[in-house]
Amino acid sequence: MGIRFTPDEHWHVYWKNPGDSGAAPKFQFKSETAQVGDILWPYPKRLPVAHLTNLGYEGATSYLFRVKTENASGVAIEAKLEWLVCREECIPGFGTLRLERPAEGAEAVFATPVAAEIAAYAARLPVSGTDSSHTLRIDGGRDGELDVAIEGPANAEIELFPLDGDFVSPARPAVKHADGRRIATFQTAKGVARPERVGFLLVADGQAYEFPAPPTGGGGPAGGGPYWILILSALVGGALLNFMPCVFPVISMKALSLLKISDPAGRRRDGWLYSAGVVTAFTALGAAVLALRSAGAAVGWGFQLQSPLVVLSLVLLFWLMALNFLGVFETGAAVMSSAGKMNWRSAFGTGVLSVFIAAPCTGPFMGAALGATAALPGPEAMAIFMALGSGLALPYLLLTMNATLARRLPRSGPWMETLKQFFAFPLFATVLWLLWVLGSQTGPQGWLIGSSTLLAVSFCVWLGRRTRRSWIAWLLAIGAVAGAGGGLRSA
Repeated sequence: MGIRFTPDEHWHVYWKNPGDSGAAPKFQFKSETAQVGDILWPYPKRLPVAHLTNLGYEGATSYLFRVKTENASGVAIEAKLEWLVCREECIPGFGTLRLERPAEGAEAVFATPVAAEIAAYAARLPVSGTDSSHTLRIDGGRDGELDVAIEGPANAEIELFPLDGDFVSPARPAVKHADGRRIATFQTAKGVARPERVGFLLVADGQAYEFPAPPTGGGGPAGGGPYWILILSALVGGALLNFMPCVFPVISMKALSLLKISDPAGRRRDGWLYSAGVVTAFTALGAAVLALRSAGAAVGWGFQLQSPLVVLSLVLLFWLMALNFLGVFETGAAVMSSAGKMNWRSAFGTGVLSVFIAAPCTGPFMGAALGATAALPGPEAMAIFMALGSGLALPYLLLTMNATLARRLPRSGPWMETLKQFFAFPLFATVLWLLWVLGSQTGPQGWLIGSSTLLAVSFCVWLGRRTRRSWIAWLLAIGAVAGAGGGLRSA
């Protein structure tokens, strides 16, 4: 039996080792007339996604299952599905399929097109490595690397995939020829102890062979280099996150707010409060990731964007921030005060807001650090999240602590208002992108719900400025947002 997925162009679903990000599909079967075996995985391809490598399938692909029945009348099977389809952003999917087929004779007979399709995917299933003319052997490698020696026909076109992504990087290995054999050098996860055995899938001339556990040379020290390199990568990646499109406008406005604080002690206090907000928010996000990971969920940075309700919340937040930057309103909720008229009293809240806004972004140097959190023990993984938060807060903290840098800031003037208005337009662009994500998750209805909510909230902002009874506008806005949330849950 095959369950076929047909993603849109440039989108993909995943192999059992999804690579640097993503998650393999899950299937739960229920049947009183048949027994369904485990997933039979066709061999995958490498899919570059930004600076990461995924392992999976583009275009139509089928996951195959062996079905056994002794029921003379036929089979009835129900399958509950959970999957993730990704390009750079990811959309989770859930569904239930039902299959009923009568039995006619003792042999399985398929319609010709179905039989051809099943045969095509069955040809991509791996067989035992003992049937291959190639052999694999782990040759060790330097710290942070794993060398796999491949012996066999030199003219064969080969690809090699790790069966388990916790230790071996999914990225294409560097291959060199030595002594009549090929040496494939894989990068390994930093801070993760080398297992006693590592399995690989070898694809040679279109036929896949599974080598479940060539020896690695014994269990040994942690591969992948010193743990401090991960911490340093997290610090640098967090600092560079300040310059990503979704974070830069808010951080810039926060830096310009320093021009309104003449007291050096006030500036230092502002910097520490902001940093405390950033690190606290990152710690909370890391705790959520680790809690979900321990519960068996495949999650990572930005996992909250898989929820349409969170995406709608971000749409509203960016929209209101953009209106605030344009001067449509100058007062309001504490969050908008943090985003627009920043002062030391709102510094902690602005730090929390910066982390929430940074959720859609991934910066350079973050990939290795975030990837390691999926396999490291809880305390070490939490330290990486805290290092990312420290890196995000560090540039602004240095600006507030260093009097020389503070003096080099330009003087306040009318140009600040012009710059503030300019930063509204990257926020509007982010709103458009988030609406597209919302539509991809829930279909055209989700896009319509999000756009209608923006229209209703904008009207409430206008109404609140036109009437003394601003509570009416607040009630209307709350009603519009609550109605939108209900609509998305039923979409």
